[in-house]
Parts: sequence; C-alpha cells; structure tokens
Amino acid sequence: MAHLIYVKAKDTKRFSYVKFGSYTRPNGKRSVLLNPDDLPIDGWEMYDAFTTLDIDDEFDRRVYEFLLEHPFILQNKHYELVDTKANIEKKAKGMLKAAEAIQVATAIKDNELKDLVKLFGIGEGFDNGIIKAKLIQMAGSTPDKFLEIYNDADKSYRVFLKKALEGKVIQKVNDVWKHNNYTLGISDEHAISWLKDNPEVYAVMKNQLRNGVAPKKEQNKEIDTSDMVVSEGVSAIEKEIEAKNRGGWFTKKPSKS
Repeated sequence: MAHLIYVKAKDTKRFSYVKFGSYTRPNGKRSVLLNPDDLPIDGWEMYDAFTTLDIDDEFDRRVYEFLLEHPFILQNKHYELVDTKANIEKKAKGMLKAAEAIQVATAIKDNELKDLVKLFGIGEGFDNGIIKAKLIQMAGSTPDKFLEIYNDADKSYRVFLKKALEGKVIQKVNDVWKHNNYTLGISDEHAISWLKDNPEVYAVMKNQLRNGVAPKKEQNKEIDTSDMVVSEGVSAIEKEIEAKNRGGWFTKKPSKS
C-alpha cells in the first residue's frame, strides 16, 4: 500500500497557484530542494489545491521533507500536510482502544453499577440494563477517558467522597472538603490523600455513612473567664456604677410636697 501525503490548500476556492521556495529552517540551516539528478532547484510549484505525494517515490519524498518545515506550512497556515498512513494508524489505534473499553464495560458486574453511576455521573433511577448500556456507549465514544476512570486506583475513594457528600458525612465549604473540625483539602486528590493518611477517621466516616449518622455539629461551649484579667480602669468604672446603684442612681427620687 502506497504511503500517500496530501498537500492541501485550506481555502480551495481561492487557490490558484503557489510556489514553495527555498527557506531557512528554525535551526538556521538553508533548505534547498534537489531534483532527481541531485541538482538544486529554486522550489516546488503547486498547481492544484489538493496535491498527492507518494513518499515511496524518491523525489516525492524529497518534496515532502522539503515542505515539512516550510514557512508556508508552519507559519502561513494556508496550507497543510496530511499523512494518510498516520491517519489510518491513528484511526485503527482508536478503534482498538474503543474495542478494549467496550469489552471492559460489557464485563462489568451488576454489583459495581451503583458505584459507577456516581463515578461517571449517570443520573439516578435507571435500571441496571440502561446503566450498562450507557457505560458501553461511553466506552465506545471516549474509550481513553472511560478506561482512565474505571481503572483508577483511587476509584473507591472517589465514590466515597461523592456518597459522603450526599450523606452529609463530609461537607464542601467554598470548595474545601471538611469533616467536623478536619480540613481534608481543596481538591479530590487532596481529600483522598488525607483519607489515606488518616485511616482511623476514614473508618469512622465510612461507618457513619453506612449507618446514616451525620457528624454532630459542635456545641457552643461556655467561655471560661476565670483566667481573664480586667484592667484597673474597667474595674473602677464597675465599682462606681455599683456604688451609684446602691445610692439609688436608678431609683426614683421622692417628689417634694
């Protein structure tokens, strides 16, 4: 099978002719096209908006290599090179990846589906058949993303965070994950790292979620003022007020008859 390269003008309607002349490469070296007799020529002319090069042919390969770093390709943006073999290989690779992802999605067990609904953001209320069909659809359309999410080593932690947020075991305040007095972090990754570093608290949180027990709010504690020092000025004012109260400062004086 021939290895074809397409040289395309992006605006085919306005194209009539272009000459790709000799140029200086980004590395500072001069690029000059050689003809089949190995003699330098002043460039390559293009008469059609869509021209095909077969790089299995020696001269066509020289033209292709000459055009690769040409300013009309890199900077002008009016022309492009399309590698058909690379496109076919890329498409084939994508098809193989999609097949792999669909195979994984098809093999998912029913007992996994409830967690995957939350992980993939599938709406609630669907039966298992519809959930599985949606997962297979995702696997086929975005296989790389599907496999990345499904094969994530921290998948169970991510599911827990979503469930714990819904169950009010964990709160998200101004995009910060919190549990009672604990601050878990400002991202899912930070929160997951915190859960790994604090397995005892994580176990308590899982138990709270399992039993439907939300974390208790902090009770207002009575302020201990025994160690507070009052300034002399404040003490003097308080004594003055106390003395005036004893003297009837706030009591009504008897009217004169």
